[in-house]
Amino acid sequence: MRISHKHKYMYFAKPKSASTTMRNLLNDHCDLKNVDWSDIRFEKNPPNPFYAHIPPFEAQRKFKIKGWNFQEYSLFTTVRNPFTRIVSAYNHLTRVKWDIRQWSFDKFINELIVKKNIEQFETSKWLYHSVHDHFHFVNYLPEDINIKTFKIEDGMGPIIDYLNTLGIPLTLQDVVIRNHKGVDGDTYKNFYNEKLYKIVKENYKKEIEHFNYKF
Repeated sequence: MRISHKHKYMYFAKPKSASTTMRNLLNDHCDLKNVDWSDIRFEKNPPNPFYAHIPPFEAQRKFKIKGWNFQEYSLFTTVRNPFTRIVSAYNHLTRVKWDIRQWSFDKFINELIVKKNIEQFETSKWLYHSVHDHFHFVNYLPEDINIKTFKIEDGMGPIIDYLNTLGIPLTLQDVVIRNHKGVDGDTYKNFYNEKLYKIVKENYKKEIEHFNYKF
């Protein structure tokens, strides 16, 4: 999450969709950076309620509390092929979470996507938004509010061009791409069998069809 009152934008960070790259890119061109959800989870009205992967509909409520005009801001986010995003989420969580470090990819998909057993984890906000589809993340906004979505597979060029229209003087030389270890090229395909492929294809059907994603 990044907010600029000067440039009137809000960037919403969908997990495992180049969100670290995007936040780093915008660090010098924002007025408000996100906080860790774990630091504010028990606070009723924290000074900064915007955690890293807050969805737009939740940010809108926070804007209203602060008396800020949500409609004045340009909203944008990124989206990533669900087949690679889920593998990236699995690789990340099995490196950092002891309670699921021994999980197979099969168990990861069945527990978190099929059974949706998410809330048991302390990282549930991050996990929740990483395994739900794009439209769940950007849903529940009024019809007169649009959010622009960039496919990370299209590269950073379109994003830089868009930021330039907002008055942010960035170029491609300013972009530092964070490498997603273990999902370069077609290596993500090695994680799937026919059953897991069908589960992901069905659960992310709308996202896959809308953005024309392929396995």
